[in-house]
Amino acid sequence: CVTAAGDGSKQIEIVLVHGFGGSIEYWRRLFPVLSEEGYTVHAFDLLGLGLSEKPPMEYSIELWAEQVKDFLTKLGTENVVLVGNSFGSLISLLAASEQRPKGIVMLNCAVGMNNKNMVKSPKMNDLQRFFAKLALGLVDLIFRSPILDAAFKSFANKEQVSALLKNLYPTNPAAVDDELAEGFVQPSQTPGALDVLRQIYTGNPGPTPMEILAGGRMADLPMKVIWGDQDTLTPIKGDVGSFLTELAKERSSIDFEIISAGHLPHDENPEAVNKAVLAWLAKEPWRSS
Repeated sequence: CVTAAGDGSKQIEIVLVHGFGGSIEYWRRLFPVLSEEGYTVHAFDLLGLGLSEKPPMEYSIELWAEQVKDFLTKLGTENVVLVGNSFGSLISLLAASEQRPKGIVMLNCAVGMNNKNMVKSPKMNDLQRFFAKLALGLVDLIFRSPILDAAFKSFANKEQVSALLKNLYPTNPAAVDDELAEGFVQPSQTPGALDVLRQIYTGNPGPTPMEILAGGRMADLPMKVIWGDQDTLTPIKGDVGSFLTELAKERSSIDFEIISAGHLPHDENPEAVNKAVLAWLAKEPWRSS
């Protein structure tokens, strides 16, 4: 865990929750800005990811939500805002449903730990759902086989990772530098990393954001939702993006903002994300919730 103490001018503490493949380094362009603004900021590697320990166990959205909740308990303060990206947003949302923070910021929220929740989509007909299950079954077979071991060894290098990341940074591929690539490669070389990857792709996807927020749950929890409009992994017109877009029209507690970026907006377009997050924090929406 890395913590930067604020200057005492802000009571709120910020906890950053990274997504798949990420680590503490993932927040390199948001962490210092929040700290300089006077907030106490915390970032940690989720169990099994980053440079954290990778014990043989069952990894899940629920497990990581428990880790976040434990971290909040150890902080010993209710004056906390969670900030997550991708499935880090989903983890934060699940944790918030059980241990309420002052607010939550979600950047391009994922539908699950993997793509298996796609079969829950109301946009799919029975035939599409049938073929989706076949495709997901094939993915399971591949990721449970020795094929993954060979592919992992050839892919886990700075050149391959950089090429992949540039596809996720459609508006600013130049932002993908050696520091960022190394932040993804180094964790992949730690003992147990391959087994964790295998579990992420083949395991239970966990609850969807739609399920967590169903029935008016957390209707008064202040949320800032930021979405990169060119995200191909969790497109804004996909199930989660569409759901949160509509929910923001119904709930005054949700502030939805679209920016020019892909799946990692905080690193691809930090100027827009930093401005949006700081402006929302400055409003202190939890005071009126």
